[in-house]
Amino acid sequence: MTQLSVLIIDDEEDIRDVLAEIVALFGYRATLLSNGLDAWKRISSEDFDLIITDLGLPGMDGIELLKKMRTVAIETPVLIITGVGFESKFEEIAGCLCWDYLQKPFTMDTLRAKITKLTKPNKKNLHIPSKRH
Repeated sequence: MTQLSVLIIDDEEDIRDVLAEIVALFGYRATLLSNGLDAWKRISSEDFDLIITDLGLPGMDGIELLKKMRTVAIETPVLIITGVGFESKFEEIAGCLCWDYLQKPFTMDTLRAKITKLTKPNKKNLHIPSKRH
């Protein structure tokens, strides 16, 4: 079985490292980046099975990154992890497919469930998440 590749984007090194350890426990291979512009360069040239991103990134935030990906038909599933302020951004990306979000703090079980949902074979059929998560 091929190991799934996950791109983790967060400007906080500790968060990146913890997420990398967690996804490794789930059996995934992680690539770590600290800003949206570097992430866009990698996403444009490399395939990932999942992208986990924070909202507040230097250079290009997580919402801009998701919208830009969808504009050029990059359909990699995206999990947005945020501590605050997501509801105000929700409508901006409601039309983008195959994404979900987690509010910090979260449990490993919740993270695993979101990753499993986003990486299942028929991921293109995923519905837009409800605001009531």
